[in-house]
Amino acid sequence: MRYTNLKTTIYLFLLGTLTFGTFFLLNIKESKSHTKCKISDPFGSGAWTEGCPHIHDNAPVRFRGERTNWKETIINGAGLCLDVHAPDMRNNGGRVQVWQCNGEPQQRWSIRGNSIVNAGGLCLDVHAPDMRNNGGRVQVWQCNGEPQQRWSIRGNSIVNDGGLCLDTHLPDIGNNGGRVQVWQCNGQSQQAWEKL
Repeated sequence: MRYTNLKTTIYLFLLGTLTFGTFFLLNIKESKSHTKCKISDPFGSGAWTEGCPHIHDNAPVRFRGERTNWKETIINGAGLCLDVHAPDMRNNGGRVQVWQCNGEPQQRWSIRGNSIVNAGGLCLDVHAPDMRNNGGRVQVWQCNGEPQQRWSIRGNSIVNDGGLCLDTHLPDIGNNGGRVQVWQCNGQSQQAWEKL
């Protein structure tokens, strides 16, 4: 994102890895005389320093760190965010989809042990009868610790307790409202959730 305020431009890049759980923001201030950078946590902590790493708008810098429970976005292989249909973000059965990243609460998640919790306090969940079936429906549901809500991070994949990967329906991978499901793990872009 780019914000302009008088002669200062600030670029904000979401940085992070789902695997190790820490997320950072890279803030860049440019003026006629100098460039300053601040690498901060999502709450803005961090100090400004002179000079910045080499970056491009479409190639964010990536940093690794320790696991945290900060609420952040989870991005698919096409650059869309894991999203709960906004009116349903606090309702059992709320539809999980991908949508253009916008920083709204329906795109905020927290990794807590083997649960992925949305900003409404509900867990990422596979409809129980479908938990081991290709195309199984992904939704949010009151956290209950049951197998349909258990996830593990394996490389760029998010794998459910039934051994299937979190997957964007391939024809929808780059479309707002694209269906999120579980599918046999195949390492393809529709199952890559760390890719920024």
